[in-house]
Amino acid sequence: MNLSVVIPAHNEEDGVRPTVERLYGALMEAGIPCEILVVNDHSTDGTEQVLQALAREMPGVRYVNNPKAGGFGRAIQTGLERFRGDAVCIVMADASDDPRDVVAYYHKLEEGYDCVFGSRFVRGSRVVDYPAHKLLVNRLANAFINALFRLHFNDTTNAFKAYRREVIEGVKPFLSPHFNITVELPLKAITRGYTYATVPINWYNRATGVSKLKIKEMGSRYLFIVLYVWLEQLLSRGDYRRQQNVISATPTVQRVEALAMTETVPRLSAQGSQTISAAHPSDSPSDVIPAPYQTLDTLPARSAPAPSSPASHSAPAMPYLPLAALLIFAVPVLMLCLILWGIWTRTPQVPFWDEWQNVDMVVHFKQGTLQFADFWAFHNEHRIIIPRMLELGLIDLSHWNEQVMMTFDLGLAVLEAGLLLAAVRRGLNSITWMVALVAPVSLIVFSLGQYENWLWAFQITFICTVLGVACCVFSFARQPAHWALFLLALVGAFVASWSSVGGTMAWIAFLPAAWRAGRAKGALWSATALVVLVTYFRGFPHQTPFHLSLGMLGFALGYLGAPLGGLSVKLSLAFAGLSVAFVLANLVFYWRARGKGASLDAWFGLALFALAVDGVTTVGRYELFGFRDFLTSRYQVFSALWWVAVFALAAINIQSVTALSRDESYVKTRWGALAPWARILQIGNMFALAICCAALIAANIALWGSFKNYLYPQRLDEVCVANYQAAPDSCLRGFVWDPSYLRAEAKILDEYHLSIFANDVGTTRPLILYTNEQTGDQWATTTLLDSQSGYTEERWLGLLYVNAHVGAQPLYQCLSGATHSHFLSLQETCEGQRLVGLEGWVDSAPSATDMTIPLYRCSADSTSFVWSDPTCNGHTPDVLLGYIISQSMPWQG
Repeated sequence: MNLSVVIPAHNEEDGVRPTVERLYGALMEAGIPCEILVVNDHSTDGTEQVLQALAREMPGVRYVNNPKAGGFGRAIQTGLERFRGDAVCIVMADASDDPRDVVAYYHKLEEGYDCVFGSRFVRGSRVVDYPAHKLLVNRLANAFINALFRLHFNDTTNAFKAYRREVIEGVKPFLSPHFNITVELPLKAITRGYTYATVPINWYNRATGVSKLKIKEMGSRYLFIVLYVWLEQLLSRGDYRRQQNVISATPTVQRVEALAMTETVPRLSAQGSQTISAAHPSDSPSDVIPAPYQTLDTLPARSAPAPSSPASHSAPAMPYLPLAALLIFAVPVLMLCLILWGIWTRTPQVPFWDEWQNVDMVVHFKQGTLQFADFWAFHNEHRIIIPRMLELGLIDLSHWNEQVMMTFDLGLAVLEAGLLLAAVRRGLNSITWMVALVAPVSLIVFSLGQYENWLWAFQITFICTVLGVACCVFSFARQPAHWALFLLALVGAFVASWSSVGGTMAWIAFLPAAWRAGRAKGALWSATALVVLVTYFRGFPHQTPFHLSLGMLGFALGYLGAPLGGLSVKLSLAFAGLSVAFVLANLVFYWRARGKGASLDAWFGLALFALAVDGVTTVGRYELFGFRDFLTSRYQVFSALWWVAVFALAAINIQSVTALSRDESYVKTRWGALAPWARILQIGNMFALAICCAALIAANIALWGSFKNYLYPQRLDEVCVANYQAAPDSCLRGFVWDPSYLRAEAKILDEYHLSIFANDVGTTRPLILYTNEQTGDQWATTTLLDSQSGYTEERWLGLLYVNAHVGAQPLYQCLSGATHSHFLSLQETCEGQRLVGLEGWVDSAPSATDMTIPLYRCSADSTSFVWSDPTCNGHTPDVLLGYIISQSMPWQG
């Protein structure tokens, strides 16, 4: 069987020669009869001159100029119209495709398949430097195609595929003038009934030139072709399907009559090039031409694809499970949904605790007197410059909307998780491992145990810190880091440092990685670290008593294990101790096996950072707050990084053991002594990852109650802040340490219409009627009662004002001492009963601006209840309490 290789080339002056030379060498070595046809697609550089030289130097290499209008798809069409072989393989001109995969394609075609499709995202494949944004778009697009066509193939969009001539004839006419031809060809071949095999392939990002694929320009074109083929399959009733769908276990050779009569196909072999008549493929070589090019020593080593036999169906099974992948990615989606639910339903719309200190910064900004000193000043022992800048911007944009600010914080955490997973892919050079760690990394990074970080906007300080550290990990995941990545690490260390005092540890933790990247980079890192640390700690305000003890050691150990231990001190200590032993065992084995640790730089730095922050926190918290304080929720954002490093180290050693066991030279020299330990370690690592996932799931379940209830009392009592002038001190202390301080700051928010005072948001609260399921008593309140309190919601009565205004009168919540039932009163004395608190404000007469309705206290037997019209639901109206705003839909403030 004669093979044609079609290569479209547009302005590939630098890339086309190495592509053709490597391909020529691989096919020559394999002895495959073939031609290499390059289609020059209206190049404006020296591409055509390079092709002319290649055609002169290498028999069997030729080129044609694309006579059609420019476009990748049109260039492919030109090649498919002019190739001479029995089959054709499409290869990119940028050296991204591995020539040895072309050989694998050829052998698969010889087994009898009509098409051969390669996948870059299965076991045995290798992908180098795939741009992250393109990878995301690629996986989403392929997932969509898989779902639409129910395929068992996960790389439809890749152009690098091989087809028999009858397939090319059978999928005409071609519709795609651009890159969408990459999906038109395989989808038509599949839906029209041609058989195909799949093999793992390698892909390398271009070293020269510029990619011609523009995602934003191709989205609609890809969608058009995908939907076109889908509609053809759905509506054509098989009109375009091939008539025969039988393949033989022996190679099949099909000829085009014109080719058999007139064409000759150059045949390349290990000895050189020969021309064999297409009508007589068994003829002997007539002459031999010396080959100036040898095999491809410069390409990275790869494992050979596993052999497979032809199948009697048109969709051979692949080791790829879309459902499993969807289930894996369902983990982060679920965690994010839970956190967003908590942000938007369980948290108050007013500042909480440390956030009130931002009010002065906001005033300076509004007055035009804001200075860098406002950002530079210490907050306790932290310089939170970057979080302050971000918070000020968010406050100005959202009018201090707490939910918007917390959602932004969560977005930063998503970026952090993405960087860590991308670092796994870069460091292990494996998308498979990246996907495998999605679940454990998501469970730890988005753990509900960090409920303080998710439900308290001020925790942007710690989230920014870990985001900066994630930048460092991503940059040093593959050494040596080039200058662009090194500068990203430098920026990440700055972000971490100017977000919290713990972030300064990034300069120390990643110092070895910086020096490994190069002397100049290491020197720059060291000098910058010195300047930052000296500047940071000048005038440091915090002095903590420090007495080294076993208790401190236990605190530090429990701090590491808290994310997996839930609220249990014993479990936290146990997990921490096991993780330390686990890390040491893996490090010792890796060093014994490899004798070098460049690939561990990023993860060693991450673990070292987590340990350093652990030490800083232990010194600062143990003496002041006691042993159990290591369970504090917000500090788990740092100990989570320790576990991410543990996961990555386990993955590295599992991959390393697998690679070493397949390396024949290594097995003969050093494998013998390590083999027993390697197998134990590999099994142990897999078992440890499974145990960690189970423990994380259990911890998240155990902490669900803490997550759900954190700040929820403040959510219910935020009306106190809205009525800061009249609200009792006991209620205001739920939001800040000093009620007088809160009143002063809340007055400023009121003046600038921020937070709960922004425009009309928060100026009303729903008055809801609840019924006690046990006693039948009714309770009208603006407090949102949880179903667990024993009350069920009966009716929305309307809206109370939360601020005093002209013509308004306060409405108090009272409790009867005799019947223990709630009632509303216009008197602060509660008619001699117990005062619960201020519920809100009502108009004393119908409003001229709002649509108001009367609110009555009604009598029913020996009890009373509140109703929002004179009928009192068939009972007697007792007291007209005032007029409230009519509201037919639930309040959305």
